[in-house]
Amino acid sequence: MRISAKNSNLGFTLIELMIVIVIAAILLALAIPAFRDIIDRNRLKGATETIYSGMQFAKSEAIKRNVPVRVNFTTSNGGATWCYGLIENADCDCSDDVPLCQIDGIKKVVPGSSDYPGTVVTPSANFSFDNVRGTVNSGNVQIVSAQGKQTRVVMSGLGRARICSPSGTANVPGYSSPCP
Repeated sequence: MRISAKNSNLGFTLIELMIVIVIAAILLALAIPAFRDIIDRNRLKGATETIYSGMQFAKSEAIKRNVPVRVNFTTSNGGATWCYGLIENADCDCSDDVPLCQIDGIKKVVPGSSDYPGTVVTPSANFSFDNVRGTVNSGNVQIVSAQGKQTRVVMSGLGRARICSPSGTANVPGYSSPCP
C-alpha cells in the first residue's frame, strides 16, 4: 500500500503553535480582571449574608430561650480585621477567649476577616435582641469590599433585618437600592 504525499505532513508547525499560545495569553490577560471582580463581589456577598443570617439566628435564639441575645462586633485596623460573636444576656469579645462568645457552651464566633479577606466592616452598634418580641436596637452594619463595592445589613427596631446596597458605583446588583 502506498502512502500519498498529502497525508505525510500531519501536525502543527512552530508558527501555528506560537499563534495559538499568543491568542490564549491575550484571552487570559483579558479574563483576569473579571475573575478578580467576581471573587471580590462573592466575598462581599458572603460576608453580608453571614452577618444577615447571624442577626436572624440571634433573634430566633432570644425568643426561643427567653433570654436576651447579643451580637457583639469587634473591629480593628479601621474595620479590616473584624469578627462577631453571639452570647446570652452579656457582652463578649470575639477576638479573645475571655469572655467567650458562646450559647449553650458552644462557641458562636464568625472570624470575618479570615473568612472574607479584603472586606471592611463598620457596625453602628452591638445589637441586643429582646427575648419577648425579638426587638432590637436599630442600626446597621456596613460592609465594603476591597474594590469599593458596598452593602449594609439594616436592623429596624422591630427586629427586622434587611440587606441593601447604595446606588452608584458602589452598588452590588441583587440587593435593594438605595440604602437609608
